[in-house]
Amino acid sequence: MSITRIFRGTAMDLEQEQKFEQVLEQRCWRYFLPIGISIILFEIYNIIYALHYTDFRLDTRASRVYMVFYLILLTVTVAAIVLRNAISGRRGKEGKSRLCLRIYQVYGLILLFWAACVTVYDQRVSDNLNVYMSAALAIAVLVYMEPLFSVCGFLLAEALLLTAMPYFQPGGMLEHYGTYINSVILAVIASAISIYRYSTVRSDFQKQELIARQNREILRKSEELNYVANHDALTGLWNRRFLEICLSDQCYGEKRQETAVLMIDIDYFKQYNDTYGHLQGDECLRRVASALNLVVSKGRLFRYGGEEFLCVVPEFGEKQARKLGEEFCRSIERLGIPAADPEKNVTVSVGMAVGTIGEREEFEALLEKADEALYQAKNSGRNRVV
Repeated sequence: MSITRIFRGTAMDLEQEQKFEQVLEQRCWRYFLPIGISIILFEIYNIIYALHYTDFRLDTRASRVYMVFYLILLTVTVAAIVLRNAISGRRGKEGKSRLCLRIYQVYGLILLFWAACVTVYDQRVSDNLNVYMSAALAIAVLVYMEPLFSVCGFLLAEALLLTAMPYFQPGGMLEHYGTYINSVILAVIASAISIYRYSTVRSDFQKQELIARQNREILRKSEELNYVANHDALTGLWNRRFLEICLSDQCYGEKRQETAVLMIDIDYFKQYNDTYGHLQGDECLRRVASALNLVVSKGRLFRYGGEEFLCVVPEFGEKQARKLGEEFCRSIERLGIPAADPEKNVTVSVGMAVGTIGEREEFEALLEKADEALYQAKNSGRNRVV
C-alpha cells in the first residue's frame, strides 16, 4: 500500500475530488468567518490594550514584540477573509473551492506557527503552552487538511518550539522538562485529531457518493425496464400494455370527456412483406410509426398490433379528429415508400370514432366503432379516413 493511499484513503476520480473539495470548503467557511472575525476583534483589543498600558509609548521591548505579533495576525486574518471572498465571488472560475480551501489551510499553518512563536516568547516569564495548545487543537478540529500536509505542519511547529524554547527559558532544559513533554504530546494529539477528522469526512463522502451512484444506477435501470415494459420494441411507440394505464389516468373516472379514437392500418402490408421480406417490412413499420408520431401533437400514439396503430386523443371533437386522420394519410403517402405494386406508394387507412367516455366499457365500444370505420375505409378504396 502506497504512502499516498495511507494518508489520503481510497482514490477518487477528478469529478469526485472536486465535489469533495467543495464539501470541505463549505465546512471550513462555516467556522472560518466567525472565528476570523473573533480573532480580528481580539487582536484589535490587544493592540488598544498594549497602547493604553504603555501610554502609547511602547517603551519596553516586550510590548513592541507583542505589538508586532498582534499586527501580523490581524493583517493575515483580514487578508485571508478578503482573499477568500474575492476568489469565491468570481463567476465561472474552475477550482474556486480548491483555492479557498488552500487559503484556510495556509492560514491555519500561519496561525499555528504564530502561536508557536508567541509561546516561545512567553517562556521568558512562564512555561505555559496555552496559546499554542488552543491554536493547535482549534486548527486540528476546524481546518480540514490532507494528513501529509497537516502532519508536516504540526511537526515543523513542534520542531520550532523544541529548538527555540531553551533560548528564552530561564534555567536549564531539565527544569522545564514537563513543558517539552507536554508540547510533544500536544503535537501528536493534534496531528491524530487532524488525520482522523479528514479521513472520517473523506470516508463519509465516499460512502455517500457510492450510495448516490448506486441509486442513480437503480433509477437508470428502472427507467430502462419501464421503457421496455411500456414501449414497442420495433417502433418505439407506446404499447398495448401502456394503453390501459394511460386510459385509467386520463379517460376513466367521474370526469367524462369527449375523446377521439383513430385506428390506423397500413394498406396491403401482407403483400408488402411477401414482396420485400420481413426485414424490409420491419423497416417500413419503423418509418410509418415515426411519421405518424410526428403528426401527433396531442394525445398518444400506440402500436396496437402487427401493422395496426391506435391514436387516442382526449378532448378532441369530430372535425379535429378527421383533420388529424387526413394528415396521417398524407404524411405516410409523402414518405414515398414503394408498395407491393411498384407503381404505388405505401398508404394507410384510418377509422375514426368520437364519443364521451368515463369507463372502460364505453372506451371499448368506441374502439369497436373505430374498428368498424377502419373496415369501411379498407372496403371503400383505402388511403382515406372514415
